[in-house]
Amino acid sequence: MRRLTWSLTGILALSSLHSQAAPPRVDRRPIIFLLDASGSMLEMFQGVPRMVAARVMLEEQLSRLPPGIPTGLVAFGNGIEGCDSVRLYVPVANGNRHTIARAVNKINPGGNTPLGRALQLIRESLLPNHPGARIVVISDGAESCGGDPTGQALALKASGSAVELNILGLGVAAAEAEQLRRVAEAAGGRYFQVDEHSDFEKAMQESLRPAPSRPPEKADPEISTPETAVPETPAPELEKKGALQLHNPRIIEENNKSYLVFDYTTDTPAESFARFYIGRRGTSAAEIRNAPQAVLGSPAAGGGKQGGMIRWEIPSGQSREQPIYVLGELWNIDRVPEILGYSSVLPIQ
Repeated sequence: MRRLTWSLTGILALSSLHSQAAPPRVDRRPIIFLLDASGSMLEMFQGVPRMVAARVMLEEQLSRLPPGIPTGLVAFGNGIEGCDSVRLYVPVANGNRHTIARAVNKINPGGNTPLGRALQLIRESLLPNHPGARIVVISDGAESCGGDPTGQALALKASGSAVELNILGLGVAAAEAEQLRRVAEAAGGRYFQVDEHSDFEKAMQESLRPAPSRPPEKADPEISTPETAVPETPAPELEKKGALQLHNPRIIEENNKSYLVFDYTTDTPAESFARFYIGRRGTSAAEIRNAPQAVLGSPAAGGGKQGGMIRWEIPSGQSREQPIYVLGELWNIDRVPEILGYSSVLPIQ
């Protein structure tokens, strides 16, 4: 126990030392963390199980992320037998840092390493809604389910979504490290060998480093013209897959700040997650979803009837007189992520 406590203290101390550097330019591209929770993550790494080191360092990095960056969590293993263990534990949305930290703390090592399947799931189910996402893989070994992670990495690069894939290998042997390096480089990313706690910190910082600066873009004068306006397509019907309702909207004042508050209820046959788009530029579901001012997420919930409350601070300087519109999006996250449908648009005056 003393050794475990000392090692965790060492991780946090190193994190504190590195955190004193000047903050880098903010990169607001979405971040998808892919966590290896296979059985080998029980092996020791610098005095603690690899999963413990991954939890502590990932939570530290999450706490440093600037607000307004959408994040999500995919993992495989977690005690699920076989190779069909890839799960979306936290869908990509703003305000998810604490949700991801809580989810990681509940994940326990056990199972195989279907890395190729995990990359395929991200490409097919997440990137269409989050082009340009940064994928950070935390793993301690190579593919063990007969998949083709290098081929899936090439497919990521060919998808046209400007994705960035970096892999952090925790104490990985040379042969497996070479496979992971090929996977990362196939998608135009980098592989980082992590043999010390300080390597983990440095690799995570490099993985989340902002993209190279580009010349400032001129304002697009055609952004509101018919040629570039979001098409007036209705939100999909919920059919009988699940239901999401928004109700009881209100604006409250606290400590000289204004907050938008509303309640929601869901009714689904499987574990679900609700994402909420908040906008002021349009009134249709398509306009709100494609040009939101903010995107918030609910905690994951089990099947059946569930409910909760969402609270959003209205940015200072924005008029309370201008209407706010909210659209809810319901996800099934029991296995392969799937959008179940949308709520009606909730107008708030």
